[in-house]
Amino acid sequence: MDVSPNAGSAATAQAKLEKESPALPPDSASSPSLSTRSVVPEDSSPARASNITASIADAGATGRSEVLSPERDRMESRLLAEVIAADKPILGICRGIQLINACLGGTLWQDLPTEHPSDIEHHMKPPYDAFGHTVSLTPGTPLAGLFAGQSEIAVNSYHHQAVREPAPGLEVMATAPDGVIEAIWRPASRFLWAVQWHPEFLYRVDPRSQAIFDSFVSAMYR
Repeated sequence: MDVSPNAGSAATAQAKLEKESPALPPDSASSPSLSTRSVVPEDSSPARASNITASIADAGATGRSEVLSPERDRMESRLLAEVIAADKPILGICRGIQLINACLGGTLWQDLPTEHPSDIEHHMKPPYDAFGHTVSLTPGTPLAGLFAGQSEIAVNSYHHQAVREPAPGLEVMATAPDGVIEAIWRPASRFLWAVQWHPEFLYRVDPRSQAIFDSFVSAMYR
């Protein structure tokens, strides 16, 4: 769940915090509240991506070769629950939208090419600061308000899992031409947005991507 607009700076921050802070066991009952500790922005670059495990996603395994990290899933699920309970701003990116939806009771497409095949390229090749497809904005949602006057925007794309059925309390903000959900939000939260694409790779070339991060930062001061 990347909340950093710069993947490189996230990696630097992670290295610094790993050096200065003790590791937190993912399932330790005696561990202090995760939301009170320093939270490391994770690098969501494709090279470091991992899939949401089938048990959390409430789905069967696909049988394809997958990069999984159950400990990461457990830690992030616990962290997400605490941050939502504290009503702190959240911006989920790629894996982040999938984790948020699964943890709140939604379901995922485990593998789009086999479960929801289409002509849309959801797993583009580098460079990632380029556009892969468009998404249609849902009228009346915060994302549509942010990009007033636009019914669709161009995004990049690097994923094979995706939101299938939104969790209770989550609403769709954008969809791809093939119907894949590309952005969600939670009206009951002060700020909980999540997008399937990677604005952290586009913000230098696309002002709309920077606007998403600006909205997230502004929410921290409200």
